[in-house]
Amino acid sequence: ATLVYDVKDCKSAPVEFTVQPVGRCSASTIAACQKIDFWSSALYQASDCVEDVAEFAASKFGNVPYLIVENYAADTNCQTLKTAVVYKADGKCYPRVSDGTYFK
Repeated sequence: ATLVYDVKDCKSAPVEFTVQPVGRCSASTIAACQKIDFWSSALYQASDCVEDVAEFAASKFGNVPYLIVENYAADTNCQTLKTAVVYKADGKCYPRVSDGTYFK
């Protein structure tokens, strides 16, 4: 999973995170918190291994409201996950690093 934060320690609830299934995830694929330049916003990114999207989201967001959007491969009747994006849903406006749009 790639997690995006608006605080430099990457310890609070993320702004959003994206999960794409990979064959194997190990400690070598986990990246520490690092600053990314995004237009005029200072954002921070980290990565982690995710087995269960809902469980991982609950552990990262705690009491902060969030929304999980899962996208599945065509013709799989929601059996083959392609991506999942989890958004912070606290009513504030946040940038999406992946495409330059904003969400709230």
